[in-house]
Amino acid sequence: MFGRWKYLILAVFAFITIACGIMIPFVNINYDNSKYLPADNKIKEGLDLLESEFGSSGYLLVMVEGVANAERINELKELISVDDVNHIDYRVKDDKVLMQVVLAESDYSARTQEAIGDIVKRLDEAGYNYYMSGQSYLTYYFNQMVKKQLPRILLIIIPIVFLILTLMTTSFIEPALFAVVTGVAIVLGMGTNIIFPEISYLTYAVSPVLQLALCMDYSIIMFSRYRHYRKQNLSRNEALTKAWKTSLVPVLASSLTTVAGFVAIMFMKYRIGADVGLVLAKAILFSLITVIFMLPALIILFDKLIEKTSHRSFFSLLKKDRGGLKAGYNKYIFRSRFVVPALALVIIGVAFFLQLNTKYIYSDTAPTYDLKEIKESRDNIKDNFGLSNQAVILIKRDRDIAPLLAGLEELRYEGENYITSVFAYTKQYTKEELKHYLKDYEIDDATLNLLFNYVNGSAPAKTTVSFEEIAALIDVTLGFETELSAGEMASALSGFIDAEAEDLSAAYEIMGVERTSVIALVGFFAGSYMLSESVSLIGDLVSPEELAAVYQDMGATELS
Repeated sequence: MFGRWKYLILAVFAFITIACGIMIPFVNINYDNSKYLPADNKIKEGLDLLESEFGSSGYLLVMVEGVANAERINELKELISVDDVNHIDYRVKDDKVLMQVVLAESDYSARTQEAIGDIVKRLDEAGYNYYMSGQSYLTYYFNQMVKKQLPRILLIIIPIVFLILTLMTTSFIEPALFAVVTGVAIVLGMGTNIIFPEISYLTYAVSPVLQLALCMDYSIIMFSRYRHYRKQNLSRNEALTKAWKTSLVPVLASSLTTVAGFVAIMFMKYRIGADVGLVLAKAILFSLITVIFMLPALIILFDKLIEKTSHRSFFSLLKKDRGGLKAGYNKYIFRSRFVVPALALVIIGVAFFLQLNTKYIYSDTAPTYDLKEIKESRDNIKDNFGLSNQAVILIKRDRDIAPLLAGLEELRYEGENYITSVFAYTKQYTKEELKHYLKDYEIDDATLNLLFNYVNGSAPAKTTVSFEEIAALIDVTLGFETELSAGEMASALSGFIDAEAEDLSAAYEIMGVERTSVIALVGFFAGSYMLSESVSLIGDLVSPEELAAVYQDMGATELS
């Protein structure tokens, strides 16, 4: 069968391999292990609620050295204000500045990783000496490390495997055939991962290495059977047919047993088991298919070359050794027949005791903490600005959070206050505090006063507002920069001023627009106007004669 169809079989595998190779870069890799938490898990419920109510955002710390003045700081802010950067705050110490960057999406999203990559590129090109930290950077660093290290691991493993196979096999071409079959199996396994919405970075890193070992194992079984039957003077077709039939059962048994093991972990409550199980079970099936169908076609095609490149194996040297190494080894095995089992039991006992004391790491980025670059960045930021961690508490709207906020701000642990600041959407802020949080939005004092007056219209003595009230305001007005018609503007500002559409239409006419924003309208009313314009604007409220008298008393041709 394989002799007749070998070219067709290899052509089909070549086509599928190329297609899968093209698909590999388009496989989505997930770095957020919280996605695999069961739906009824409290942490999962909290994360889902947080995202649905407030959205998700990433957090990045960037410490830059040699930035000593406000102009350089502004240049730096402009430099790192790439797409998907929502907000930048900063702290200064000596000639160092710590940029606290809030990103548009979560720490684990592809857009966040791209944004950090852009920031890194810009800082490198500008020649800044900088350090990064934060969950988003750890994810970015781990992402880059996995992509770089996986090819390096394979480059180390493959030569070692080749050396072992060259010593153990009887032909120099055998390891090359094993490598081709294994490589095809790995490409098929990785490319077909595109059928999943995304796979875990752990699965992505582990599956090729595991597939390398298993596919090599299956290939050796089949090739050994083929060599065995060729030594019995069977033709290559007869030898391959017998080898295929006799190796099929052990290869199937071995692969299906392994698949069953991975199917078992799919039932883990922590759903990363399903991710790992599905991907690796599929990978093993592709290893099985390539060994059963592709390897025989390659053996038939390169049989003459296999014969020409034959050599003695390491085992053949042992078989010819009559009184030396082989005899000594056999004597050692016989004499130690009682010692070795006892020693094995001792080793098992010690290993069991040690595994009871094994410390487990539950952080997905903890393995990166001791890496030189991560440790250096973390230590530099810590030494200059200290380290901080953000925690989120979700509370229902109808609860009074004032006592909780006061309690958090006064919280002590062993006499130390570890909470540096408390931010809440319902917490009340003064104008100065609000100005600090909104400084990146270039809101001037006039706009800020408008904001306060509108929010506190029914309570003019109130000197604070909350972000919840601001959010409600922006929702009502459709945003200060959204352009509205006179009717829409009157409706949006109904809680602030008693104005009808016709009252605002005069302003629209003078401005020469049909639609404008709240910001533009405030600027218009803050401008200076001639008497005729003032009559058009407020003639219904003040008579033209009274307005003329005001202009005359002020001795002005224009008034605001």
